[in-house]
Amino acid sequence: MKFGLWLPVYGGWLRLLNHRPLPDFEQCARLAVQAEHDGFDYLYGSENLLNCVYGKDAEVADPWIFAAGIATLTQRIELVVASKPGFCSPLVAAQMARSLQQMSRGRCSVNIVCGWWPEEFRQAGVDYLDHAGRYRRANEYCQSLQRFWGVTTATAAAEFFSAEVAPPVDKLEPVPPIWVGGQSETALAMARRYGETIFLNSMPIAELRETIANIRSTEAAEATPLKIAVSAFVLMAATDHEAQARYQALQSQRDDALVDELRTAMDESGASSWEGLSKEKMLDSNCGFDIGLVGSTDTIAARLRELNDAGVDVLMCQFEDMVGGSHQFAQQVMQPFHSLYTA
Repeated sequence: MKFGLWLPVYGGWLRLLNHRPLPDFEQCARLAVQAEHDGFDYLYGSENLLNCVYGKDAEVADPWIFAAGIATLTQRIELVVASKPGFCSPLVAAQMARSLQQMSRGRCSVNIVCGWWPEEFRQAGVDYLDHAGRYRRANEYCQSLQRFWGVTTATAAAEFFSAEVAPPVDKLEPVPPIWVGGQSETALAMARRYGETIFLNSMPIAELRETIANIRSTEAAEATPLKIAVSAFVLMAATDHEAQARYQALQSQRDDALVDELRTAMDESGASSWEGLSKEKMLDSNCGFDIGLVGSTDTIAARLRELNDAGVDVLMCQFEDMVGGSHQFAQQVMQPFHSLYTA
């Protein structure tokens, strides 16, 4: 199992009272350099034009710009950057990925996220579409990306994007792997068609085992198995009691007005993955506590072994303090875990 970190392009991850940290490139750069030194495998930049943690009026950074800066400061760590089909043309996205691939010497991956926030689409001047429509657009987008990268000569259906633009003469090498964010059967089908990795939200481990088993049971025998990436929030302390006490303290500081504002947006979206979320689950951005990484180093290490045995390939982590928390996690849990499985 490999490990990655979410770049805090929204400022932070917790919806707390009187807590609105601004996105900070210097912090993200410091995190990236430290993460590479600590042995993390990935940095992930999520793309939203509106801030999905602190609300539509909060500042948010562009992950492609931040990733480009980080590419010049790092040598090894993989840079996974999200792209929403329709927010820019596939030609523009393909060129951005081509440039980032050159700057990073082949460390760029693109995560396709169809989006769920209608207000974001309205402000971007992009049709929101229903679930099926967003995935038709995303499939066409992926095919266009691969065409512009020289992977295929096939022309997409051109329902959403122009098919008149000629692909570049030279094939992009290495071709950026495509990740697909989502948990629906439609997302899974798109990942199998174009992707290398399916990126899941956090969920309880029993549900995760079932989800991964379903993915594996429906893969074609001759197909390369999809990698499974999962989002997680890590809250580590000296003892389980201290970690649980900190978790409860964070819940007591939860900004319920902000939670209600974002719940309204989620309800408007019609996205089934957000249905019925409690306020407790909306403390963080992706239900990250569901995966059960709250506890002592021993407790968290034991859960990592369970996740590895369940078939998780990449654990993409968030922390209350991204710089300090990830460093402590790397030293006390991740590095011993790697030693155990590479011995």
